[in-house]
Amino acid sequence: LDELAAGGLVVRQRGRGTRVVAQPGAEPVRAGVEGLIENLLEMGLKTEVQLREFGYVPASPDVARALGVKPGALVQRAVRSRAIKGQPFSYLVTYVPEDIGRTYSRRDLAARPLLALLERSGVRIGSADQTISAILADTEVAPVLEVEVGAPLLKIRRIVSDQAGRAVEYITGLYRPDRYQHRLKLDRIQNRNRNTWSPAA
Repeated sequence: LDELAAGGLVVRQRGRGTRVVAQPGAEPVRAGVEGLIENLLEMGLKTEVQLREFGYVPASPDVARALGVKPGALVQRAVRSRAIKGQPFSYLVTYVPEDIGRTYSRRDLAARPLLALLERSGVRIGSADQTISAILADTEVAPVLEVEVGAPLLKIRRIVSDQAGRAVEYITGLYRPDRYQHRLKLDRIQNRNRNTWSPAA
């Protein structure tokens, strides 16, 4: 008990006994819109990944529309989860056109961020179209993220395109809102007709 008290894990008080000191969890992962691609690469390098599925599947109509391929065309599909300091915070399902997916292996994806692998293959990332909504955790995702079935999650859908406008990645990410925060800074732009708001440069 003396060693635990010295380490700040318990508090000993005369007449009141010994109590455990609550340990704070890991700081939430924060992602901004500014420098989105750089932020995603940095997050990929600073968090722990577990590759759960890796293979090639026919593109569903939704995936085909997102990637600009024909329905049924072969695409690379992967399922990964990410954690920070051992605490899971995201569940990611990605689709990549087959010709790009063939440039990296299952082992590569288990060790490096997908965006880094895309750039290694010669892809030059140009832009990303992203939407944020909410969803309830289902029976597949809940145990991975260590939440109850039906718990609220952030849902991020993103299509990443190269500099020529070709879609090179379609990703759906589910995030624990207590461990992931999405930040958007807005600047006020005034003109003669109206005031508008836009993401800060």
